[in-house]
Amino acid sequence: MMEGYSGFSMVLSKQVLEGEEIQIEQLKNTMETELKKNDIYVELEEFQEVQEELLRKITIACRMPTTAGYMYQTQLYLIGHKDWVSLTITCVEKKKYLYSEMIAYIQQHIKVEFANES
Repeated sequence: MMEGYSGFSMVLSKQVLEGEEIQIEQLKNTMETELKKNDIYVELEEFQEVQEELLRKITIACRMPTTAGYMYQTQLYLIGHKDWVSLTITCVEKKKYLYSEMIAYIQQHIKVEFANES
């Protein structure tokens, strides 16, 4: 492994919802279809949706085999009325023990304030 490589990454993005509301089953089916179409093997470990007061949280956790061991990925979607935020957290298996508590903390405590939703 390269010197200084952490084996951990986070990507945060915000997008405007266009058209239909995001449905968890649709998201799961699209993900599975695209991965299979591109011959990418992924083990889905968690697919969960939680409705909160002003937003929905969808969590997708999976692992993928690589030549260096498994790579773990957690995708967290925070969906408001007009827009949504996604956070993708990725780590390699050798470093998972360092980040598993941090990933759980982020999943539990992340808060997003969307602009006026009316």
